Amino acid sequence: MPGIPANITIAGRTPATIKGNFPPLINTLASARNGFRAEDNSGGGVDPVGLIFSDNFDNQPDWTSGLEVNDRGGLHPVVTQDRPLDGADIQQMRKDGYTLPNGWDAARQFPLWAESYGNTGFPENVEILAANADKARGGTGKSLVVYRQSAGGLTYQFPSDGQLDKELETPTDEVFVSFNIRFSDNWTPIDTVATVGGATKLFRVSSIDAGGDPFSAFSGGDSSAIFVWTYKHSENTGLRNDYTFRADPQETNYSMNNPPLSNVPTSSNSINYVGHIRDLDGDGIDDNTVTLLSLTKGTPVGSDGQTVLHDEIWGNGTWRKMQFYLKMNSAPGALDGQLRVWMDDQLIFKNVTVPWQGNDAPGGLKWTHVGFGGNASFKAYDVSEQRTEWRAYDDIEIFDRLPEGKV
Repeated sequence: MPGIPANITIAGRTPATIKGNFPPLINTLASARNGFRAEDNSGGGVDPVGLIFSDNFDNQPDWTSGLEVNDRGGLHPVVTQDRPLDGADIQQMRKDGYTLPNGWDAARQFPLWAESYGNTGFPENVEILAANADKARGGTGKSLVVYRQSAGGLTYQFPSDGQLDKELETPTDEVFVSFNIRFSDNWTPIDTVATVGGATKLFRVSSIDAGGDPFSAFSGGDSSAIFVWTYKHSENTGLRNDYTFRADPQETNYSMNNPPLSNVPTSSNSINYVGHIRDLDGDGIDDNTVTLLSLTKGTPVGSDGQTVLHDEIWGNGTWRKMQFYLKMNSAPGALDGQLRVWMDDQLIFKNVTVPWQGNDAPGGLKWTHVGFGGNASFKAYDVSEQRTEWRAYDDIEIFDRLPEGKV
């Protein structure tokens, strides 16, 4: 085969080999829907059952959310808060003619400072660039990089926003998403200034009304049901896995109260790495064995009963594999919807009674969108410091079912 060294065989390739030395293979199956094979764990080149999209970004052309500056006259309220500045549009949809990465369908960006807004040397809110190889797994290739910027002193609750969305070609009752994520070395864990505890949204799965806006939520929006994974770190309770559950109909049941979510370790859905990942249903019995090790202590995370801090999970540029499985409940009000979460193949959350469709929902809801990134309530530094931090995503895979062997 031209271009393949004699000592490399395709049948014996490993994910690390592909990521480190070769561009990803284009998946020509109809089920891949323009994605790229991030890795192949079968050993024989057979696509995993249920895989509908994958991307390791290496074969993507360079792209940023600031690519189309002033194309449609978008206005953005910059840090002065009293004057608009021409720049790249905040919302960018493929269906509206915007240029987006191959296989992706929507982007949202809301930078405080960016090259496209005249701020020389500042990154765009969302980037896929060869120049960011240091932010890709293995230090080669590309990844999806999303930035947040601190707006201390300004009134914005969520001052910066960056998100890239995949619309599923066929809406599905089940969705399983696997990806790797890491945080910048200068990441600020605790933000005592922000109004919502320094929340930075990382990942979401949504059901969007047909023809609706994937970035329009709340009671009058087009999104329900929704699941959001958010980064939070409290002075008192440490690093959190913050889970947001939004239900249908959004007009009357946005906060999932009819019926409410039950059988969870904490009513706030702000999950810690101590008791909450071991007692999944809050019944007082630790029935989940987790051996995820603390990077700083070398012992199982939370096993000493102490508050778990950022560096124990995310320090030293560590990549973690995150996996989320969501299953729509079978009918309005039925307590059989699911959310399961794994970190590095360790189960850290499980609930099989999620009422994604509430009692008053019309029924028939399916999952339609998967999004990476999100807005951030980040105010730890005064706006004059122009503080900029990032999180990166790599090796994304989306399945329309729970892969075999996952429990």
